Amino acid sequence: MQSKQVPALCPICFKGQLKRKTKRVTSAYRGHSITYQQPGDWCDHCGEGILSGTDALATQARLLEWRTRIDKREGD
Repeated sequence: MQSKQVPALCPICFKGQLKRKTKRVTSAYRGHSITYQQPGDWCDHCGEGILSGTDALATQARLLEWRTRIDKREGD
């Protein structure tokens, strides 16, 4: 018999519960913005997310490439 996993309490707001999902996130850098899909554990109350190393690595290459393009454009 499997036990049902209880959702974790959000360590940021202490009101919501963390749900595992992929969320649409927008980041800004030097006046530019990018929207991407970020996996993680997201609070159903405050919307903040907790990212594991694997979650961060899932989007790291794309974000670094985007920032490099911005830096290159501004440097030209």
